[in-house]
Amino acid sequence: MSSAPWWLVAVDWLGTFAVHSSAALGVALAAGLVLRERARGWQELGLRMAMWLPLLSSTAQMLWFGSPQYLLLPTLPELPAVVELPWFEAPQAEAAAMVAGEPNSLALPGPGSNHWSMPALAGLAALAAAFGGLCWLARGWWRLGVVLRSRRPERSPALLVAAAEVAARLGLQQTPRLSRSEQLGSPIAFGWLRPEVCLPRRIDELGEGSRRALLGHELAHLHRADPAWTWGAALLQALFPWQLLLLAARRRWLRLVELECDAMSARLASPTEVAHCLLDVAGWCAAQRQPVVALAMAARPSALRQRVEAVLRGRGGARPPRWASAWLSLGALAVLVGTAPGMAGAPLDVAVAAEPAPAEPAPTASVELAIAALDQQWRELQAELHQLRGQLAGRRHAAEIDRALQLVEQRLQTVQRLRDRLRLQLDRRATARIPNPRR
Repeated sequence: MSSAPWWLVAVDWLGTFAVHSSAALGVALAAGLVLRERARGWQELGLRMAMWLPLLSSTAQMLWFGSPQYLLLPTLPELPAVVELPWFEAPQAEAAAMVAGEPNSLALPGPGSNHWSMPALAGLAALAAAFGGLCWLARGWWRLGVVLRSRRPERSPALLVAAAEVAARLGLQQTPRLSRSEQLGSPIAFGWLRPEVCLPRRIDELGEGSRRALLGHELAHLHRADPAWTWGAALLQALFPWQLLLLAARRRWLRLVELECDAMSARLASPTEVAHCLLDVAGWCAAQRQPVVALAMAARPSALRQRVEAVLRGRGGARPPRWASAWLSLGALAVLVGTAPGMAGAPLDVAVAAEPAPAEPAPTASVELAIAALDQQWRELQAELHQLRGQLAGRRHAAEIDRALQLVEQRLQTVQRLRDRLRLQLDRRATARIPNPRR
């Protein structure tokens, strides 16, 4: 784990997730363009994995495995050496500023410098976008509650008997609750722990076969746990609205889900009855929109023709077996973790920069005073470090404390090397100023 601030780790994770999700969603969407209406079950599985696996792969890559390569976020030009040091008050800062133009000299930035301004702004923008997305999702959930507030339990014996028969044929352990709402133009399936199907007020206008097709479609959603997956996909889109490929994948996945439920309903009723039911329901709710967290049978005009043609052709994509889904998911996760690059940035605190020498050298006396003050502070830090090691000797403490002490000791050694280097340069300059008597 990195010792960087938590917000910096969060920004790195967002960048890694952006890379992984773009790769996974791009591959899944490209496969859909190639396969079109073939292998719909495998396409649905691929899109579902592409939406969720990047969350796991980016987290695993940063926590345990590390990235095979990182896409760095440059904040400053590349420098020969980079070390981190605490900020020294004047006169150390004054002396560092005086010798900033020396070759290979020490350059100390001020305490207000911020080399992570761009990643910080990116993190704030992602946070604001997620807040807006959650507000959009909350609005959809509120709309669903408003629509369902006036619903009442279904009392029609014919509908209750038909729902029980369809549930038994689908293999459901119990028949989901049936209700009816005057505000709905299309039936919707919702609920995870308490699944329910809410029917529109005009359900009695359908014939017996169309009602069976309608119930088969909605109960197929519950059999496949589509409401839970739909709510999860909407939550992902709300948290990461900047990932436009996620929006395209979610829409494609929802269309495949509707096609699969149409095919399951056609096996329970008949393809012709399902097609008639789709056309009737589409006419009921042409001017209404359904909440984003509910699955409605009504199709958009652009998708209605495709659904009717698909159900009449009788093509129903076979769902992949569970063992194949599990192995494919593990394989895709391993590929993402092992090959997809991550994104990270390296904050720069202190740099050794090679700059051309200034025309006029800094006064030697002021530099000597600054070096003396730096030596005094370095000795005090060394004494405090030895005192802390003495206090920890013989006591039980976490391994992170030892690593932190080793890091502090390494940085103090780096300061000592830089100090000796600066003294050597000053001695060389003083020697160069002594006139040669032989000239």
